[in-house]
Amino acid sequence: MKLCLVLLVFYAKLMSCQTFSNISDHGVQRLRAGFFDFLFGEQTTVQACKCKCGIPNRRQRLLGGTDLKPYEFPWLSQIMVEDSPPIEATLINDRYVITAASTVYGYSPYKLKVVLGVYDNCYADVTSETFSVSNIIIHPEFQYITRTNDIALLRLSTVVPFQKRISPVCLPTPKMNYEHKVATIASWYEGVTSDGYETSTCQPRKIDLPIAEHESCTKATQESQGCVGVVGSSSILCRDDAGSGVLYSSPGGYYELIGILSDYQSCAASSLHTNPKEEDLNLPIYTKVNSYLDWILFHTKGACYCNKI
Repeated sequence: MKLCLVLLVFYAKLMSCQTFSNISDHGVQRLRAGFFDFLFGEQTTVQACKCKCGIPNRRQRLLGGTDLKPYEFPWLSQIMVEDSPPIEATLINDRYVITAASTVYGYSPYKLKVVLGVYDNCYADVTSETFSVSNIIIHPEFQYITRTNDIALLRLSTVVPFQKRISPVCLPTPKMNYEHKVATIASWYEGVTSDGYETSTCQPRKIDLPIAEHESCTKATQESQGCVGVVGSSSILCRDDAGSGVLYSSPGGYYELIGILSDYQSCAASSLHTNPKEEDLNLPIYTKVNSYLDWILFHTKGACYCNKI
């Protein structure tokens, strides 16, 4: 009995000295409950590590410009599938990447590999690291036709060693409304547009787009879906951009993963050559990560999360 009381006092002091700014309030409660899980032999939910999330690799230039460089977003990930273009994903901790469920639906873990620290797809990159996948966790309420609950987690077989070119993005601020803010989307692309034009990039490209009101998302069928872009203009995002992270650059200088692009959208590259089609005027849909924080934390037990600045 005395031993238990000593442990409880020690744990209370330990918890009072740590902050867990990268998880929801409910997640913090789970972390605190993890001590009792330990006492009763159950697995601790998540861990907070001595590292920072969402930090880009870039240098500021005069007049507020940015000097883009390799590995600017060190959380960018690619899921490799045999005889298929890479699938976009995002590193969120030391064991999991997150992507759209529609991109990995029907695959077995042993058929997938996750590459981190990659930059140029056109040349052999000896600095990248490849990880096997031990488990694919698709949201149980995912609907392939409507792309509702289009979110999935891939557990890597080994722990990811964080370094400058490989580090996780931050999870979003709980209950934060990101409408009317500016989102950043970065990805590689390789494919064919709806009118037959081939397009590809060797290196990842990024673009800033406004986050639209939910009422403007004509293809959204639930509140957990959002959209980006300018209403009435052609979308420049394509189905092969699915799984890419929708990022928000916070005033604190770190990036949060606020969404995951769904593949339920048309590529409007055709509008560069012809008049845009009606389907190209629909704003691209993304899955709001904020709506799934509890689900993410529950399924990433034992993972190590970095803190925001």
